[in-house]
Amino acid sequence: KSKHLILHEDTKKALRMIEKKSVSQKKFMQYNLFANKKLLLHGISGCGKTLAAEKLAIALNLKLLKISYFEKESIQKLKTILEFCKKQQMVVLFEKYHLQPNSILLTLLEKYSYNGIIVVTTTQKTIEAALFNSFDEIIKILLPTKTEIKELFSMTLLTTNIEENLQSEDWEYITSKLVGYSAASIIKVVEHAIKLSLVKQQNLDMECINEAIMRRKLSTLENALKIW
Repeated sequence: KSKHLILHEDTKKALRMIEKKSVSQKKFMQYNLFANKKLLLHGISGCGKTLAAEKLAIALNLKLLKISYFEKESIQKLKTILEFCKKQQMVVLFEKYHLQPNSILLTLLEKYSYNGIIVVTTTQKTIEAALFNSFDEIIKILLPTKTEIKELFSMTLLTTNIEENLQSEDWEYITSKLVGYSAASIIKVVEHAIKLSLVKQQNLDMECINEAIMRRKLSTLENALKIW
């Protein structure tokens, strides 16, 4: 589904700046400077952290290697991965890490140099000040604005060729209800609303959308209670 996720405009600007710095590496070296090699992307689940790493790899014409969080893996295995990474010019994505100062991953990252870019993603709400020295850049992946919500909603509808009966005033209501949702959650709302309309054998309308939004809210609440 990441193919039609969208990123907040501020996130796009931050990524474009990283791209410009990366392609300016030779110029930087003349002044004993280096392009940003270690990035931390943080934000709630489904906000587009992985998508941001994918877009960065595409923009720089580099391969993307994804490494999911593995708390119980050995230090030696992590060293083996980093040894491989330092010999390759690629974007290496460490996904869903819970970061603490002096953690094994951060300690090892400090010891290696890279031809490509290391990206670490986390869902931590707050980033400890001590972590800022461990990364060249820290980017918060922001949630979609009302305009971006409408764009994402419309793009998801286009992929299904579903007919809808939405008026201009409906869009203000829909986007207001979905403010604060991640891009992934918005897509799930749209898809659920479409399924409801198909089951009811009718065009997509506000009744289906409202029901889908309510279902998503309940799912979010249920998950929060499980965590609690």
